[in-house]
Amino acid sequence: MIYFMYRNEFDNHLKQNKKFNAYMFFGQSTFLVEYYASKILALHGSKEDVEKLYFDDYDFKYAKDKLLQSSLFSDNNILLIKLDKKRPKKEIMELIEACNTNSNSTVIFSCLGDSEFKTMGTYFSDKTNSVSIRMFSPANHEAVKILENEARTLGINYEVSALNHLFFMHKNDLSLCMNDLKKLAVLD
Repeated sequence: MIYFMYRNEFDNHLKQNKKFNAYMFFGQSTFLVEYYASKILALHGSKEDVEKLYFDDYDFKYAKDKLLQSSLFSDNNILLIKLDKKRPKKEIMELIEACNTNSNSTVIFSCLGDSEFKTMGTYFSDKTNSVSIRMFSPANHEAVKILENEARTLGINYEVSALNHLFFMHKNDLSLCMNDLKKLAVLD
């Protein structure tokens, strides 16, 4: 069965602490792709457990070898791969299989751009304990909810009207809003 889901369905899996061996985030909202990739990184391990391969740094053989080997320095072996182009099905399937072979490994694909990745999302399935999540630009009320969750996580006392103002002041750019919340948390 093809395992392609939307953000709200994936949020339900997160609330139930469901973990997958491989994740793919793609879609219209670059912010949400990055945001959820970092949420999953934190869910699976610490910063020391993560290796990042960005765009042209991606090397299939290196990525596969990394996922098949256990880490010498930590319990988890997490690989974040940021892509701006679709990769061949054989490569993706082998990386997913590497994570199924080595249960300490997790691969996260953070795919920037919406054009080519829809097909790549079909390589992920519940049979391989992998999932692809399509991210659409959030509606205004959803964006403010995301800001509320972040403010709560950062321990910031807030009013929803202030978060609404922040969101509209930054012309609906969640990245700028999140940066401002982090600055406020430092001041607090």
